[in-house]
Amino acid sequence: MRYRSSRLPNVEIMIVEENPIFLKCYYDCLFLSGYRINGVKVYREAANFFIAFRPEMIILGSCRSETRRLNFARELVQLEPRCKIILLSPKAKDSERTEKIGFDLILSAKISREKFLDGVGALTHTKNFEEIVAR
Repeated sequence: MRYRSSRLPNVEIMIVEENPIFLKCYYDCLFLSGYRINGVKVYREAANFFIAFRPEMIILGSCRSETRRLNFARELVQLEPRCKIILLSPKAKDSERTEKIGFDLILSAKISREKFLDGVGALTHTKNFEEIVAR
């Protein structure tokens, strides 16, 4: 799936999420905020999408295999160290393994829409981080 909103900001984001309901929620939330979105339902396909589209940010959602998800994140960091990576985790802070990979932000999968957009906005420089923290 690839959609483009006509509203700003002009930032390309790729979402990797195996749960189609969550994928649609993240898509709608980001699309309505003006981001350019690519969505992938299967982690095996994500590397090819990444190479083809070179997004500025990747959001990693749920995966049946935590090892596959973390290995994919490691590959992304090596392939494109400037790409921002957000990990959506069932826990606010995931295991020690996630901290070693170098995620830019780890968010709880049960986060509010506003906080989710704040995190994305801060990393894409479309929102002022100081204003977000002050809330």
